[in-house]
Amino acid sequence: MQCKGAIIIMYDLELAMMETLKKINALKEQITITENPKELQRLRKNLRELQYLQLWHLAQDAAGKEPENAKKEPQSMKQVTAAILTQGDHIFIARRKAGSNLAGKWEFPGGKTEPGETPEQCLVREMQEEFGITVAVGGFFEESIYHYENGTIQLLAYWTKWIDGEMTPTVHDDVQWVPIEELKDYEFAPADIPFVEKLRGGSSAI
Repeated sequence: MQCKGAIIIMYDLELAMMETLKKINALKEQITITENPKELQRLRKNLRELQYLQLWHLAQDAAGKEPENAKKEPQSMKQVTAAILTQGDHIFIARRKAGSNLAGKWEFPGGKTEPGETPEQCLVREMQEEFGITVAVGGFFEESIYHYENGTIQLLAYWTKWIDGEMTPTVHDDVQWVPIEELKDYEFAPADIPFVEKLRGGSSAI
């Protein structure tokens, strides 16, 4: 009897996960076509709430399943940073090179935080390693949580200013300075798309 009850609960959880995913996809479609800044802000807030709900569903789903390998450690959400690097009314973006994860996708560059490192320290290090430039990290811009097949990331974006150094990309095959209104013409990594929408909605550096 307990086994049957567990099956019913897992089935209900799977239905809830499917329904949440449908709502997330529908909201993302709305965001891409909405131009009203207040409406965009409301939609993005709803999207973040649904993404947190999706993470809770995934955690419950994982808790109800037997591990494939008893020695395998559970995956945790990775914290990643992104630079909203500006130059006048242009935004800096970079394309991931062939052979890398998400090859061909554009992104706001950054990288994973190391143990004991703040997001701001991470951005300074990553921009030096990947582009050979020194940057100053300003105010917090936005958070994006996205579930990729290989794990979930928490992407934290910050306004960033180029201070010194010659731009020399090492892990990207193309870089561009793009007017905000033209960002929609580039194919971004999924986790970066909310940043595109917020920029197009009129956010400015603090």
